[in-house]
Amino acid sequence: MQNFNGKVAFVTGAASGIGLGMAQAFVEAGMKVVITDIRKNALDAALASFGEKAADVRGIVLDVTDRKAWSSVADEAERAFGPVHVLCNNAGVNISGRMQEATYSDWDFCLGVNLGGVVNGVQTFVPRMLAHGEGGHIVNTSSMGGLSASKGAGLYCTSKYAVVGLSESLRADLMDQGIGVSVYCPSAVQSELFESTAVVRPAALADSGAAPPPAPDLASRAASPIFATAMTAEEAGRRVLAGIRRNDMRPCRTNRRTRPGSPRWAKRATCRSTRNRSPRPRRPRRSYPIGLSRLWLRHCTVQRGSAHSLQSWPTNQPAASASPRVCHSSQ
Repeated sequence: MQNFNGKVAFVTGAASGIGLGMAQAFVEAGMKVVITDIRKNALDAALASFGEKAADVRGIVLDVTDRKAWSSVADEAERAFGPVHVLCNNAGVNISGRMQEATYSDWDFCLGVNLGGVVNGVQTFVPRMLAHGEGGHIVNTSSMGGLSASKGAGLYCTSKYAVVGLSESLRADLMDQGIGVSVYCPSAVQSELFESTAVVRPAALADSGAAPPPAPDLASRAASPIFATAMTAEEAGRRVLAGIRRNDMRPCRTNRRTRPGSPRWAKRATCRSTRNRSPRPRRPRRSYPIGLSRLWLRHCTVQRGSAHSLQSWPTNQPAASASPRVCHSSQ
């Protein structure tokens, strides 16, 4: 997508944090935006933050785990602004603690929001996007925890890894349908994720073996080094918008401390440029059959029963010989 003016976005978990940052970036780009959240008071405060552009924003209360509610909310969004072009499945919670101490309620709550919310959004809006035929884009919020697991975050990482896999497969499925798909994997962001998790957890899933979230004291958290150097929600929203423009699979997730132009990045760049290294000897270039790239060969295997091997192929093989019978995808 290149032209956002007049288009419609639907963002979940948008009363604060990354979701609100996305909504603000979309409104600045000229879009109409539907923001949803399960917290009515927080949603009202978010709507008030748009000031003069509040007319371009509609707030709707939504529990992303409620499949029946999704359909009615989607209808309301279309009645307000028309067909949705950008879907951002952003709502999420954070469960911390050792996996052996987790309860079924911990699993149901974490997967229900972080993964089930994405599934429900996809199931609700992809058919509508295909039906209106105007193209669009889907952004699913994962995390660095969806790319690198860590101790004490097993439930969270499980849900976020699943979102990455879902998004990559969905991107391939919709590639020829005019709908792009991105998965956003930010590192530290200044948000209220810990506090909101405690607020939105339902009483039916209150039985928990996980470590309790920190008390909702944003002032003390804001003074911590991690929070102070974390990316702001507004910057996260702008990066998502830029990623949609480029149709990135994974919008940039660089921490602002080491992004190009920052003092730390400049220092590292200087060290790299002034470091005294002896040149490495160049490895001899290996010749492969015409039509097969090095990357492709890494994901191919020789067809069973073939008398040839990749190593024994002649380097001057004509293009016609690089046929599908030689190798097939191993994935």
